[in-house]
Amino acid sequence: MATKDEYAQMSLYVYDAKALEENRPLEPAGWKRLQYEPAGFAGFSYGIFQRIGSDEVVIAYAGTNNIGDVLNGLAAGLGVASTQNGVWRATV
Repeated sequence: MATKDEYAQMSLYVYDAKALEENRPLEPAGWKRLQYEPAGFAGFSYGIFQRIGSDEVVIAYAGTNNIGDVLNGLAAGLGVASTQNGVWRATV
C-alpha cells in the first residue's frame, strides 16, 4: 500500500497542473505514471499511477481549484449534468 509521502507526491503532481512537464514533480520512487489529465475546460484533473512490479494502482484527483469547480460540484450534488461528470466517467 502507498505511504502517506507517496500519496502526497502523487497529489502534488496532479495539483501542479500549470507546471511545464520538465518542471513537474517526479513520480514517487518505485511508481510510474500511467496517465495524466491536466485541468482543461472541465476543470477536472487526475493522474493514474502504478507501483512498478505490482497491480497496485492509485488514482489521484485534484480538488476544488476555482469557482468553476465549485459550480460543477453544486451541479453534481443537485443531480444536474456537468462537464466534470463526463470527464470522470471517461476515466473509470
